[in-house]
Amino acid sequence: MDAARAGVDALGHVVENRHLGKLLLHALQQSDDIDFLCPARTQQICHRPDGMRLSLNTAGREQELDAALVVLADGGKSDLCRQLGIGIDRQAYGQQALIANVAFRKAHEGVAFERFTDQGPMAVLPLSDLAGAHRGALIWTQPDRQAEAMLAMPDEAFLQALQDRFGYRLGVFSRVGQRHAFPLSLDVAREQLRPGLVLLGNVAHTLHPVAGQGLNLALRDARTLARCIAQGHREGVSPGEMGLLQSYMSQRQRDQDLTIAFSHHVTGLFTTSNPLQVWTRKFGLFSIDLLPPARQLFTRQAMGLGSF
Repeated sequence: MDAARAGVDALGHVVENRHLGKLLLHALQQSDDIDFLCPARTQQICHRPDGMRLSLNTAGREQELDAALVVLADGGKSDLCRQLGIGIDRQAYGQQALIANVAFRKAHEGVAFERFTDQGPMAVLPLSDLAGAHRGALIWTQPDRQAEAMLAMPDEAFLQALQDRFGYRLGVFSRVGQRHAFPLSLDVAREQLRPGLVLLGNVAHTLHPVAGQGLNLALRDARTLARCIAQGHREGVSPGEMGLLQSYMSQRQRDQDLTIAFSHHVTGLFTTSNPLQVWTRKFGLFSIDLLPPARQLFTRQAMGLGSF
């Protein structure tokens, strides 16, 4: 896939999390319409007839806050979600994502690489140069046991293993930063809505990192929720009113189902050794390469724009 063929300036962008965090924090602080509490921890959420009540610890001070709508977006391991009794359907992949920054000899020229291996996908995403070194973000999916061994390897042995798997499209890998590994599973909340409450982001659905669809899906959810809240405001409807939240969910359900299925089945298709599935994979890639409509549909999904 390339941007010129897809008729866009870029298929996507890689933004380091610390830069995105600073930008969003600055926007919060500059807004006259947002009361920003930090540092703060939400210790408890309780239902009320007109919304939700939050028990907060703000810089050591206990306080309560009433809200017509709580957007719960505290990540895939949410204590608040468990506290509310919202169950999670989990399917473990038996894999871990090993993440690190790496330096290499050749310039990446803005190209993101993703390789599908028999152990799982691996990606090197372009980052800006640092101190004259060409850099990328490595996401390397591996079986649980092997991931633990790779974390314990000396840097030189790790870089050689990476070189053997990835090849030389970026030249020689010369350095690796601190390595972290995260267990991978498909987690989907059994409820995303309650009166006065909506789950958003990883707490609603945590996907396999293949093709990087998790954040894109969460952004599309957030955009639709914001539009529904704005429309409700114009019509005098409370943002926590169940009818408004159900309207949001009805607009998002199909995209969520398609994106979750896309990520889940691509993961299985590229880690199987079943001969029938291997040939299905080859035929699928061949079709995407030769059939413009199939390539356009796949590219749009991979760009995070959704299939439909």
